[in-house]
Amino acid sequence: METVLLVLSTTRESPKTIAYALKKTKEIKGSLIALLVIDTTLPASIVKKLSESGFVGDKPGEEVYANILAEYKQRGEKKLAEIVDQARREGVDAKGVLREGDLAKECLSMIEEEKAFVTIIGRKRVSKLSQFIFGSPIRQIEQNTSCPVEVIEESA
Repeated sequence: METVLLVLSTTRESPKTIAYALKKTKEIKGSLIALLVIDTTLPASIVKKLSESGFVGDKPGEEVYANILAEYKQRGEKKLAEIVDQARREGVDAKGVLREGDLAKECLSMIEEEKAFVTIIGRKRVSKLSQFIFGSPIRQIEQNTSCPVEVIEESA
């Protein structure tokens, strides 16, 4: 059975991408793996900004980081459960996987581990300057795998 890898992140909602992945999985009579990657640099950058502003100290900063990460995990687990429930209601075999780290690295690792047939990932439009400064995880994924990557444009 072919595997469709749906890649999600903590930074955006992806309703069009989820709907497309479910449709694609049904079309190929495959199974769905919903991968949600918690980018650990996000809470770290929040804590750094708060610390630099004098809003929190070192020890409280660590607690803030832990709390933000726990919140991301809780939201991620809830979102994955919703997707898996929806998939099963639609007759699609599905599982959810929550990982922490770099989106591109975790996605590439999962593609290899699961021998994904296709990877589906949502993208929100960002400026060329933002892409230049922050890079493009989607481009990294596309350039480092032979697995087809389908990018769904989500509304801003």
